Amino acid sequence: RHVALRAFYIHILRRTNVTPTHILLALKYVQRLCAVATGLTASRPESHPFASNLPAGMKLTPRAILLVSLVLAGKYLDDVKRYANSAWAEVGGMSVADINAAERECLSALSWNLVVTSGEFNDWLRE
Repeated sequence: RHVALRAFYIHILRRTNVTPTHILLALKYVQRLCAVATGLTASRPESHPFASNLPAGMKLTPRAILLVSLVLAGKYLDDVKRYANSAWAEVGGMSVADINAAERECLSALSWNLVVTSGEFNDWLRE
């Protein structure tokens, strides 16, 4: 499973021109989302941590989390919109509606906070 996820991420990176900064920020968002998911499932194991804003039947998969993390990093770092969600959807094999729903869900899980301070970033790199 990890090989497939790695291959998916490599596919996304090859089809886009995201920078190393985008990649690192996206991975930081993935770490935050995993921490949120772990905390929520530990306190309420019966509930899925990312389900409140998703369409019926949609699950926030690891692929969707990786893809949306790149979307969020791009939107946070770039003044000029590099890619529309439709482009990300095409590259990632998701519908635009699913990308939009996953983006809202991830933003909600992150409390709409995309800021990573230099101290937080440096501490994370040292881990």
